[in-house]
Amino acid sequence: MEEFTDYLSELLYKTGYPILMGDFNFQIHDTQNFYAKKLLGLLDSLGFDQRVPLEPTHVRGGTLDLHSLITLM
Repeated sequence: MEEFTDYLSELLYKTGYPILMGDFNFQIHDTQNFYAKKLLGLLDSLGFDQRVPLEPTHVRGGTLDLHSLITLM
């Protein structure tokens, strides 16, 4: 998570508007999941906006796919 934090922080200094997409394998819908909370907190703290509804995106349930983009004011 520390390396990912550093990577995202570096993206903020580049030109353009970064978009993060993919299968992160965090159960984002589980509000008690430590890593999910940490990831969502990180994205929020850096100004990313989660665009995938927190509904199941996996055949067995759960939200694993994320699509976040930076929102600049």
